Amino acid sequence: ELRALDGLGVSWVRCNFAWFDLELSPGEWGFEGTDLLVDRAEEHGVNILGILGGSPTWANGGNPPNFPPTDMAAWRNYVRTVCSRYRGRVAVWEIWNEENIAAYWAPGPDTVAYTALLEAASQEIREVDPGVMVMMGGLAGVGIEYLYSCLELGAADYIDAVAYHPYPETLGSGDFRPQEAWSRQIVSYMRRLISSYTTKDIQLWITEFGWTTSTTIPPGVDYQTQADYMLRTLISYADTDLDRVFWYSLRDDANGSIDRYGLLKNDFAPKPSYHYYAVFQNVFGGAVSPEPGGVSCYCSRPGTLEAHCFRRGDGSLAFAAWKSDDGVDELSVTVSDPAYNRLLVVDPVTGERKPVEEASRDAQGKLSVSGLSLGRTPLILEARVVPTYSVTVTTAEGHGKVEPSSQVVLEGDAAIIDFIPDTDYRVASIIDNGVEVPVSDPYVIDGVVDDHEVVVTFKPDRTAFFFAEGYTGPGFEEWLTLANPAEEPTQARITYMFRDGSTQTQEVSLGATTRQTVDVNAAVGPGKEVSIKVEADAPIVAERPMYFNYKGAITGGHDVVGCGS
Repeated sequence: ELRALDGLGVSWVRCNFAWFDLELSPGEWGFEGTDLLVDRAEEHGVNILGILGGSPTWANGGNPPNFPPTDMAAWRNYVRTVCSRYRGRVAVWEIWNEENIAAYWAPGPDTVAYTALLEAASQEIREVDPGVMVMMGGLAGVGIEYLYSCLELGAADYIDAVAYHPYPETLGSGDFRPQEAWSRQIVSYMRRLISSYTTKDIQLWITEFGWTTSTTIPPGVDYQTQADYMLRTLISYADTDLDRVFWYSLRDDANGSIDRYGLLKNDFAPKPSYHYYAVFQNVFGGAVSPEPGGVSCYCSRPGTLEAHCFRRGDGSLAFAAWKSDDGVDELSVTVSDPAYNRLLVVDPVTGERKPVEEASRDAQGKLSVSGLSLGRTPLILEARVVPTYSVTVTTAEGHGKVEPSSQVVLEGDAAIIDFIPDTDYRVASIIDNGVEVPVSDPYVIDGVVDDHEVVVTFKPDRTAFFFAEGYTGPGFEEWLTLANPAEEPTQARITYMFRDGSTQTQEVSLGATTRQTVDVNAAVGPGKEVSIKVEADAPIVAERPMYFNYKGAITGGHDVVGCGS
């Protein structure tokens, strides 16, 4: 189980140090299990919140463990022995669990008895481990009246923290959704209640909350709903002054149990909630404070909009929004500070970040986006300030344009450069920061991480050649010689153009690094005045040799390379 925690970024676990497990009979201790637990937790860098409670039959009048001890001397000895053994290795001791319900304090809740037990435990702990935190047992539900009674009896003098367990079914509304606003109001009320009895800086923790994926009892939910509700609740509580929150639990009990609150199934297979928890830790774990003005947002039904923004230690913003009624809506978001230049959306399953492509600058220069889908699952965004780099492009010899000639690119983005050669010109070479790169149009620089100076050279496009002069009359021999210097074959297309406006075409295959000779006289017939156009799928060389014997008086020949325009 501790290995499973490694992938979650978890730094705390809550574990039982049950009296009835550790001291089976007076003075007969068995610490093998808890020793192993503490050792392994230290190896994994995890803090322990230890629960003290659960009386053995020999110390509570022969009753089950949910009965409080009748032998207070034995209780004090248990607390002293356990806390001495793990001095400096357990960070917090929680005294009992859900003592405000009969299931854990039989035959029924008793604030006087519990406060006396709490006082005795606190005294023993302070003597053997003065630096450790002492916490009141986590109250089932909210337990306002029970807490009030304990505070009236002086419980604040014995503790450093109060804890409660606000499962949705215990909040009294009958609504098994997260009830975010109501839950935050409870936090505020608990704070006010505690501060009305003490000036001590008593922390407020939630040491259990969750949704079971068992379908046999309410509020059983499916795996995806569990993940959504958990993530929503964690984000909502992060926007309060709670000191710490624990999800119950890491792993399901046996498959037949209703206790299926785990992030993992009983066989350690992860539920969606396992991945959502890891993403919460990754995105919001680095938050240093709420930032309510960091982002402004709007949707069609603002009364059911939950939106929370936090500033993280690196200065970036983490933002989440959803619909508290699980309904569907669209969200518009504007980042308040124009200094932020990158808006990312975070996948709650994988944690993958992707730029919000639709984001743009509004009239005030603020990042803004509209039409984001919103519903039950939290939409998670990050706003960052990332470095920018300049990409400039120049032409070496003219004969074309580039668009854009300069641009500012955010770190990690792509720079895209379009080339517009003059007619009958092509991109001949691209030099990027002094290094020649393969020619491509457009030229794309992926993942920009520094400035770029790009130089492009345009050259005549020799894939089309024109020959105006040509004659196949008596005494004249006209030829075409075609060379393919490339390593790949290509196809040449010859168009013969005659005085009367008619044309004739011919296809010639050019193998890699080969030459072909075309007999024009044979191709078009004798006595033709002909102009020629040669086109190819790749750069070639086209020449036209001409040999003549004009009436026996003038003989000779000449050769030209075709004109490119």
